[in-house]
Amino acid sequence: MAVGLFSPVRADEIQIEGVTITSADVSQLLAALHTAMRPNDSTIPVVVSIKSPSEMPIYDQQTHYAGLQDAAGARTMHIWVRSDLKGADAPSALLAVFALALTDGGYGGPDFKKLYDVYAAKDAQLPANAADPFLYRHKFAAALSNMIQSGESKVGNPSPSPTQKPDSNPHDVA
Repeated sequence: MAVGLFSPVRADEIQIEGVTITSADVSQLLAALHTAMRPNDSTIPVVVSIKSPSEMPIYDQQTHYAGLQDAAGARTMHIWVRSDLKGADAPSALLAVFALALTDGGYGGPDFKKLYDVYAAKDAQLPANAADPFLYRHKFAAALSNMIQSGESKVGNPSPSPTQKPDSNPHDVA
């Protein structure tokens, strides 16, 4: 199942699910990622919890975005990371889960937040017994991770396409 993510509009913008994303939006998301992934930085309220393999959801064995939570009057994004996370897929898994959290938290800008909400709404329409209740958000996160890792600075030039990555990771866009 493919998620139609990236379709060029102009050289510096793309349409994704009816939302226009510009190069400036991508730059904002990249800056937020850079800040959020800095060790001991509390500028962006991300809580990372280390979980044993048995505590991880069956559909999210490496990392899991546990959502926005209110605590002491502040909204924080909660990420779970498997305690024994390692291997070649670890950096991609971390990048994807952070990108997902930051888009939900609005740190990638209002348009990336709209996209997160679109995919969350699609996930909400999945059957209650769906094998992956985060299916569309996982595809969105994987596409963001692929776009970032490919070193794209312009959103209108998605090459290689985020939807064409081999099926080596359960979060890949199929």
